[in-house]
Amino acid sequence: MITPENSSTSQINHLVSPTLLLNTSWQIYKKKWKTLIKLLIFFKLLYLPVILYQPISTLSKSFFTHPSISIAIIIIIYIIYSSFILSLETIALILYLASENEKTDIKNLFKSSLSLIFPYWWLLSLEILIFMGGFIFFFVPGLIFLIWFSFSAYLLILENIKGINALFVSKELVKERFWEVTGRIFVISVISLLFSLFISLISNIPKLITLFSNPEVFFSSLTASASQTQNVQPLPFTHVLKNFIIMTFQSITISSFAVIYNILLYRNAKSVYGKAYPQPAKKSKLLMMLPAIIALLTVILLFGIVIFFVVFNPLRSPYPSSLSPSGFTYPTRIPTP
Repeated sequence: MITPENSSTSQINHLVSPTLLLNTSWQIYKKKWKTLIKLLIFFKLLYLPVILYQPISTLSKSFFTHPSISIAIIIIIYIIYSSFILSLETIALILYLASENEKTDIKNLFKSSLSLIFPYWWLLSLEILIFMGGFIFFFVPGLIFLIWFSFSAYLLILENIKGINALFVSKELVKERFWEVTGRIFVISVISLLFSLFISLISNIPKLITLFSNPEVFFSSLTASASQTQNVQPLPFTHVLKNFIIMTFQSITISSFAVIYNILLYRNAKSVYGKAYPQPAKKSKLLMMLPAIIALLTVILLFGIVIFFVVFNPLRSPYPSSLSPSGFTYPTRIPTP
């Protein structure tokens, strides 16, 4: 069992400091990084055929200019496949990093992750709808929900608490220490953001050198890129490969480190809670689902409005633009007497 304390497994009655969480996360990461590389490269290779083939950036842009059912189907398949692999990767990463083992059997881990894919999607769908409902109400409730439900995925993957129950228990773990949990999540979020910005800066050093040494060439390249985008041209292979390498590197480094940190925070909050999880009443479930219901109805309403205007187009004139209802052409100029 991973605990924020290095030498003690006794119950903790307070949330440990972000510094201790970071230090403990680093100690765990140093023990597991070799297996992490193997695990994440395995999942990233599942992305590779789609990324290298790379039809989606072209198809998704051309869809808006020349919509067709075949393009829509390809895009939908791509989204489902990408979501499937990303979900498997997330589940496997949490299962491995939460274990005491430095090594793992990737095949068994893949099977375990596969068994959780549909409960994970259901939980994710609930969270997205509830967040949307919260953001509809002046944004702040959405941020509160984001903190409340920050442990829900760990409750599902590590304790098999599913759906609305996972959201309810996560809220119970957080609500009495809301600002403490928020502060600790903020710390790892800022670190992750700064790390990502640093990697982005490093990867764009050639462009920065060009900008300062020869601004005309730099802005000419930007113009060429914009023209390429308008012409719906696929990205160069080198650019795609660079993005893939950066994505893999970030997953192995800061993303994995952040998962360890969040697992420690979750287990710390669970230890502080120190009692059996309550079962949510039907009324509590309904209240928790209310933002999701509002968001879902809003999406359906907006979708219906779009379909109505596309199909019926009530703003369109029933007559040809050059003809009056009586069939005569309106004069383009009023004759001068």
